[in-house]
Amino acid sequence: MEALKQEKIAKQTHAEYFGLSEDIKSVNDIYITIPWGYDKNEIAKSGKCDWNVLNDHITFKQANDSFNYKTNNYPKVRTFVEKCIYQILDPKKNVLSLGEDRLEVDDWSGRVTYEEYNIHGDTFHVRVASNEESFLEDLVMEFGMYEMLMHKQERAGGLYLFTGDMGSGKSTTIYSFISSYLRENGGEAVTYEEPVEKILPQEIGRGRVFQNHIPLNANWSKIGRRARRFQPSSSGNIILIGEISSYETAKIAVSSALLGTNVISSTHGASPRDVIHNLRDCLNSGENTKHETTNNLISQTLRFISHQRIEDNSFSQGKNWDIKRVVSQFLFNPYSENSKTISNMLKDEELTSLDTILEQQATKMNNALVETGFNELLQNTSINDLTPEQKQFRFDSVNSKFIKEAMK
Repeated sequence: MEALKQEKIAKQTHAEYFGLSEDIKSVNDIYITIPWGYDKNEIAKSGKCDWNVLNDHITFKQANDSFNYKTNNYPKVRTFVEKCIYQILDPKKNVLSLGEDRLEVDDWSGRVTYEEYNIHGDTFHVRVASNEESFLEDLVMEFGMYEMLMHKQERAGGLYLFTGDMGSGKSTTIYSFISSYLRENGGEAVTYEEPVEKILPQEIGRGRVFQNHIPLNANWSKIGRRARRFQPSSSGNIILIGEISSYETAKIAVSSALLGTNVISSTHGASPRDVIHNLRDCLNSGENTKHETTNNLISQTLRFISHQRIEDNSFSQGKNWDIKRVVSQFLFNPYSENSKTISNMLKDEELTSLDTILEQQATKMNNALVETGFNELLQNTSINDLTPEQKQFRFDSVNSKFIKEAMK
């Protein structure tokens, strides 16, 4: 009986969290279909929609959960969607001709993609992100991933790659990583995004952010030349490449990493192994590229891979801690003597021992977190309920002797 009661509480809380609210705080994606025959010009003129027609053609998504707000009951949500549609149909945005563009609505920004071949009508996929500033310690993420990302290495520079399904939190993690890094270390972050999904403050702590919106089908060779000229002059700064999916984007990423810049990007892959293969394929797709050179470049520059997914979090003692949390399988390739095993593996293109290395790194990090006392703290407290003092305790533990040992 008690188990059924807890399950009922969980479902009620889940429904409230993902659908029954007066805003879109829990939404990652909005799918909008304007049925064939509906007058799009009328929306473009008035900015208003006939919700008797559109209500059943709009789907909201948070991670793996889809739902319909029935927007008549939620005027704030309806107004937000109307603003999105009005911008999408604005001739100045060129969404219908280019197939993709960025949106800015209220305090939210995002990307819209147009699918003109849907049998039910013009369909638009809107990725939304709050422009509210977030940091790594604010995220519900895998224990150890925060420590690996924020650990101060002896020498800066390298590739930090994030992969996972759509809606798995890659962009949120990347933007939070940039904010946390600049807050603690200062410096500069230059982004090249196609398009910009979230607007960061121009100043974060002692650091500065320069965000660049790259149009669809832009010439990445020219962007690469511009990036090298504008690149932060000192090592330890950041360049964000929105996605590594071609030779040009991979070349910019690797060449910048070789100069001591922290290069952050997302890429396709169902695991760290796939990320390595895809990065190698992108680099090998260039003319006159030698296979051995590609392997050497990856071995020298690859520092971190995270494959993320979203999981339901547990309910404890009748209290809903966190509905969703980021679960990651990560590979860390630090600057140390012990990292030669990983570098040689990447150089020789021999990935048979990769799964063993992933398990060993996860075990070492877990043992280190036990030694710092952070795991004990979380036995009775949700990571989302940590006080500022407890979050500071977590940050201080990043550079403890136990974490430093795990990083080797």
